[in-house]
Amino acid sequence: MVPTHLLEITLLGRFAVVVGGREVPARAWGSRKAQQLVKLLALPPRHRLTIEQILDALWPDREPGEVNAAFRQTCYLVRRALDHPDLLTLRAGVLTLAAPDACLVDTLCFEQAADAARRSRRAEDYVAALNLFTGELLPEDRYADWVLAPAERLHELATILRRELAALYEQAGDGAAAEALWRRILADDPADEPSHVGLMRLYAGQGQRQRAVKQYHTLHARLHDDLALTPEPATRRLYAAILGGQYPPPAVSTPAPAAPIAPLPPHTLPTSLTTLIGREAEIATVGALLGGSARLVTLTGAGGSGKTRLALAVAEALLPGYPDGVWWVDLAALTAAALVATTVAEVLGVRPAAEQTPSAALTAALRDRTLLLVLDNAEHLRDACAELALALLRACPQVRVLVTSRVSLRVVGEQTWRVPSLAVPAAVPAAVAEITAETLAALAANDAVRLFVARARLAAAAFAITPANAVGVVAICR
Repeated sequence: MVPTHLLEITLLGRFAVVVGGREVPARAWGSRKAQQLVKLLALPPRHRLTIEQILDALWPDREPGEVNAAFRQTCYLVRRALDHPDLLTLRAGVLTLAAPDACLVDTLCFEQAADAARRSRRAEDYVAALNLFTGELLPEDRYADWVLAPAERLHELATILRRELAALYEQAGDGAAAEALWRRILADDPADEPSHVGLMRLYAGQGQRQRAVKQYHTLHARLHDDLALTPEPATRRLYAAILGGQYPPPAVSTPAPAAPIAPLPPHTLPTSLTTLIGREAEIATVGALLGGSARLVTLTGAGGSGKTRLALAVAEALLPGYPDGVWWVDLAALTAAALVATTVAEVLGVRPAAEQTPSAALTAALRDRTLLLVLDNAEHLRDACAELALALLRACPQVRVLVTSRVSLRVVGEQTWRVPSLAVPAAVPAAVAEITAETLAALAANDAVRLFVARARLAAAAFAITPANAVGVVAICR
């Protein structure tokens, strides 16, 4: 971390505190509880907690009288170690460790960089974010209750970054870099199926069929021994294709005669009324997830982040690969959980027999069909959607499910993918005379500005970015 803040705290891999460019030596703390108090306050973004929160975390089993005295003594030791009057303040029952703009914590830097990388989808940004993950959170306190949840969250975030970066490398043809990342994930979690599948594809593509087969056997053994599970059906199909010499598909050396254009499979996809701007990488990534080992992918994000529009673009791109169709079900208007399976059955034309539930009718009808089911706007019916998706995935090996929701379904086998916002444009000079042609060209290439211009032209066909409106357009996009 660059020493530009009054207080700098390292929590990943080790614990260290720097005040004004000088590291606080271990002997200065006076007690382990003083160190733990600083660690606890460093974790939340604004570095503040109520006294009750602190007492529950650090002294869960002490009597009230003993706790209050211990708390006061610990605060005194922290103030003495930091040796600065503004770095630990108690007001209205809230203890604050510096102001956010005066304090730099490596965990928050990592999370911010990870968020930026997932928005940009650029490999170099993923590498920069992962370079900030220098170790597990507070290894010396790894078994403390207040460390477990944030440690797991940060570890999972690092794993997600490695998976997504490996996918970007694979798409770019850099097999060595992708392999290194998959191996890094497997070093932490030997049963991580997506990484095993990635290695199987890589080795088979390089003509190393025996290594690909061996990788599958390693995965099978890990899942069986560690989790009492078996590989996903898609993984088993990939293994069978590799064994049979059908993966990768053989290259065609001579041009094949032109084949008639096959009609598209059936579908209920809504018609797109607007063009999709700047989502090429996201479409490819989500499509690759559904085409790999993930049979249930949930696109999450805040309202208005573009989940539905992205899901539609992915479904349109994947339609030719599902002979039994892609079926879009909009759940926004439903108010009762019991209507989820009924509505899906109606969209698919499945009619339950007497005394048969809609869910049972669906699993029976789709057992041997290869199709993609899209559940749009699922957040207010999460439990019902989770129950239906799990039933279909268990009984129908060729069915895949794509969900849009503000929150994940939280079921086994679900791959959650947060929809990133479009990259915002850089600031432009406030003075019109200082806005050059190069500035306007850079704005025109920005995805957020492209989206703004496309929508503005629906109202005013002649709209264009000019020096006179550039500042306003950038402000709106940002």
